Amino acid sequence: MIIDRNILYFLVVALAIVTGVLGYRYYLDHKKSDGIQIDIGKGGVSIEQK
Repeated sequence: MIIDRNILYFLVVALAIVTGVLGYRYYLDHKKSDGIQIDIGKGGVSIEQK
């Protein structure tokens, strides 16, 4: 019974950590960046304001 409870606690903590990491990665991927973006390619120079 104690081993089962420890496994349950471990799974809950692991799920909380995974959820936190995925949420933070989602936040970083979707946060709005300020400034400008400069691209240099075959078509020339492109400047975008973000």
